Amino acid sequence: SDQIAIYAMVVDAVNKKAKDFYEQFGFARLSNNSSRLFLPLKSMKGL
Repeated sequence: SDQIAIYAMVVDAVNKKAKDFYEQFGFARLSNNSSRLFLPLKSMKGL
């Protein structure tokens, strides 16, 4: 994130199992769409 111009990774979970998988890594809901999740790049440095 220090050398590229993006803020976060956005994913669309295909089902609840996928949503639970992403949430265990810190992804959070993006607005009212419960299947669209995001993770700021700053958070990815520790993964």
